[in-house]
Amino acid sequence: MNALHIDSHATLDWVKPHPFRREYELWLSKDLVGILKFSQDDKCLTIAESADGKWFFRGTRYINPRVSIWTQIHDYVAAFEGSQTGKGNLRFLDGRNYRWEYKDQMQMDWVFIDSVGKPILCFKPAFGRGKVRGKLEITPAATGIRELPMLCLLGWNIVILFGEL
Repeated sequence: MNALHIDSHATLDWVKPHPFRREYELWLSKDLVGILKFSQDDKCLTIAESADGKWFFRGTRYINPRVSIWTQIHDYVAAFEGSQTGKGNLRFLDGRNYRWEYKDQMQMDWVFIDSVGKPILCFKPAFGRGKVRGKLEITPAATGIRELPMLCLLGWNIVILFGEL
């Protein structure tokens, strides 16, 4: 797996390589940069992995989805709290926040927005005929965010959680 290094702007692809497994891969051109695996044993657990690290997302799929984020060494990192409208907030322990909102009124595209109001990641899912795939746009405002790989993986996890409601 290759590290996710973006200088300014990039579009990546989310694909589901196996139709019967709850797994997704994130590709930058021909480079695999992330994997998201929903646990078979624990329906609330998702394992997210990139060359930059490994995280565990423990979530609920109720009307107001919540996801807690843990590192591989079991350190609590952040929590995402969603609402009935699909919007939400990601709060890190150090006080940083990112908003989760839909980009358009059709609620088809979703974005993480930084504390200044700039979109940093835009998720464009495509659901249909048993296939789930999508595009991920990384904006120039994402430059320098150290948790960028984790945010890319967490965002797709949230897309899937909201899609299953």
